[in-house]
Amino acid sequence: MMADRPSGTRLRKEPPATVNTKTPATQRACGSEAKGLNESIAFSELRSGMEKTKTEIRTIRTTHSQSRRERLLREFPKVRSWYQDTRRKSVITADVRLRRLGLLCEELGISPMDLAAKDPDTIADILGDYADRMLEAGHAPGYVDTVLKMARSWLRHCGIKLERALKVKDADIPVTLLNERVPEGEELNELLASGTMKARVIKALLASGIRPGAIGNYQGTDGLRLGDLPDLESTPAGIVFRRHPAMVVVRPQLSKTGRQYFSFLTSAKATLITAYLNDRQANGEKLTLDSPLMASQPGPGRRRFMSGDAVRREVWRSLKAKGRRPYILRHVFDTQLLNAEAKGLIPHDFRVFWMGHKGSIEAVYTTNHRTLPDSLVQEMRRAFAKAEPLLEQSREDAEIEKRRSSIMSRVTQADADTLGEIAKLLDVAARRF
Repeated sequence: MMADRPSGTRLRKEPPATVNTKTPATQRACGSEAKGLNESIAFSELRSGMEKTKTEIRTIRTTHSQSRRERLLREFPKVRSWYQDTRRKSVITADVRLRRLGLLCEELGISPMDLAAKDPDTIADILGDYADRMLEAGHAPGYVDTVLKMARSWLRHCGIKLERALKVKDADIPVTLLNERVPEGEELNELLASGTMKARVIKALLASGIRPGAIGNYQGTDGLRLGDLPDLESTPAGIVFRRHPAMVVVRPQLSKTGRQYFSFLTSAKATLITAYLNDRQANGEKLTLDSPLMASQPGPGRRRFMSGDAVRREVWRSLKAKGRRPYILRHVFDTQLLNAEAKGLIPHDFRVFWMGHKGSIEAVYTTNHRTLPDSLVQEMRRAFAKAEPLLEQSREDAEIEKRRSSIMSRVTQADADTLGEIAKLLDVAARRF
């Protein structure tokens, strides 16, 4: 019988007991999943925080560098006149030297004028000790040498000449790039195919011998224009190249040597560039011969050129995962041309000219007011077309070419008896097949 209960009270329904239906193995699996999820979230937050920290550090460094630069120019008229004298010839050299002078004086704890006020022997001692400290800290000899060159430039401007020679061993050797390997075959194709459309076009230009500073100058006020591609034309079907290989002209204002030169594009690279230009035109941008080949922000009314740093950053985003730097693509072009020259497909002078280096053809080109005989230009175009298979080869093509070269090398070094045996084997193989 149910026990009596006071009137007006209700029975309270007890909640059902929770039954754990999970086996120990299932519980361990769920725990591992939760732990993995938490670790993934934590890693994502850590990575996000690291990226934010890197951005903040870059911002702080940039702000500090700008404030140092402004203070030097504002407080020291002599520094300002030195900067302006250097800037007349090269803006980028003036900016780099001013930045390094500020950093030198900041680390030494003296002003530029205090440094120049010391006697030459004391200055040489200070600079020599500073160079030793930089080398011990792991700075490349080439970088240390450029700091010393900057200091000598500043002292010369102040009327001071150091009698003691301050030299750095291995300054001409790029020690940080000694083990750099030039990519080829499929690895090269992967590098060229990665990134945005803009990045791929820039990489195509770099792999055609064009320097980043020619695509867009230091200040972003000039760069390659559509008029610098003389074979480019607009048709009802779109923008196309009317001749192949297509020519790219680097004006003297964009050339590192101050001399105009030109190079050529392979068919694949020319196709990529026309696709990029047609896409810009389809998005409403009006393209003329004066339009930048690589606009900073393609679109209606936006014609500002990319700066040289922006060009490098655009390419670097797609290359840093591969551990490659943008300039390696120009070395690829030089290596490919060197290979073509070794096979007798192009003359040495053509390779030197297409790379924008000084040489015999460049001298004639400059002397004749940047004109070459049409017969020579056509000969250069034919030579480039003949070498084009080497400039676009896949890894399989490269391996076949390597094996062929190895076999030919062995044949040319073989003695008469060995050649006789090879001839017999070839004769047997011909009869059998």
